[in-house]
Amino acid sequence: MQTQSTELDFKGQNIFVGIDVHLKSWTVTILTEALTHKTFTQPACADTLCNYLKRNFPGGSYNSVYEAGFSGFWTHYKLKEMGINNIIVNPADVPTSQKEQLQKDDPRSLSGFQFFKILGIFHFDSHLRWLISFSGIRCV
Repeated sequence: MQTQSTELDFKGQNIFVGIDVHLKSWTVTILTEALTHKTFTQPACADTLCNYLKRNFPGGSYNSVYEAGFSGFWTHYKLKEMGINNIIVNPADVPTSQKEQLQKDDPRSLSGFQFFKILGIFHFDSHLRWLISFSGIRCV
């Protein structure tokens, strides 16, 4: 008789994490290859993020991106140490539309979804190319 597994297994799947880094908290947006998971705020701690990813997406390949800023590179080094592929981007290189620029309350702050537009430029996985458009995410 066959039994149904109730364990989560994201083995071989890419999990994409966009981080809006602030002094006391991070706004985190998580996408999988198939869906948008959610956006949430957490304390500014790489351990907390890593534990969340391992608990909710076990076995996945974790990829993150955040913009360079006041906090330096400690976040990058900590994420890499924990097995999360990370890139740091120049804020000026994040593509934004004029509409997004005019509607933002804080022009210095980028949303998690804006970070995913970067993945069209920087690729974590050579076999999978993500094209990020304003209408959504599609896999080519």
